[in-house]
Amino acid sequence: EQVRALVRSLEEGVGHPILAAVEHEGGLVTRFARDIVPFPGNLALGRTDTPSLAYEVGKSMARELLPIGVSLNLAPVLDCDPALGLRRFADDPERAGVMGSEMIRGMQEAGLSAAAKYFPGRGMDGYKSECSKPFKTAVEKGVDIIVTRAEPCPPLDSQPAVFSRFVVDMLRGQYGFQGVVMTDDLSSIRDLPIEETVVRAAQAGHDILVVGHHTEQMARACPRYKAALEAGKIDLGQYEKT
Repeated sequence: EQVRALVRSLEEGVGHPILAAVEHEGGLVTRFARDIVPFPGNLALGRTDTPSLAYEVGKSMARELLPIGVSLNLAPVLDCDPALGLRRFADDPERAGVMGSEMIRGMQEAGLSAAAKYFPGRGMDGYKSECSKPFKTAVEKGVDIIVTRAEPCPPLDSQPAVFSRFVVDMLRGQYGFQGVVMTDDLSSIRDLPIEETVVRAAQAGHDILVVGHHTEQMARACPRYKAALEAGKIDLGQYEKT
């Protein structure tokens, strides 16, 4: 009831529907204390190797989130990076792609947008081409949103993927993704001011810039983004398309 009331009040305040998102992966990343089913983590789901079960979990998530006003689930994690622990489906990119894409299909067929994280992926020995296979599968299955990593991804780029035009162009060109490209939380990059990170992420071609947790940083980021757009530092055509 609290979430539904919050979304309704925000929409009344701005005078139009908003994109209300929550990070509801299951397992360790469950943002609701009660009333919403705390599904097991993706690794447990991946161990079943049952794509139909992943589909049903995705559909169940949509059935619970949509009625409270949430229109986007910032999930699932398709990255096979071992550092993500229980949040990933598997060490095997092929299994991660199949299980994750079925969860996405379950959510999106029910009307809830999904966001595949964190492109281009990472394996036990850093980035290799197979690390991106789960995302290729998700693109082929029609995922709405793909989220880029906030860490460097050599040998593709020495800078964080959220700043990398090469990574975004790879997603658009090589994989043919026509959906929304979103950053991971830009406030997690602590060696740069938020005013710089939002501009650099926009210049890299992202459609949605995420600044989480810190309302003070959000307040600083918005005017700097607007100023960069007005000064021609951010492509106006990209902005209008977004």
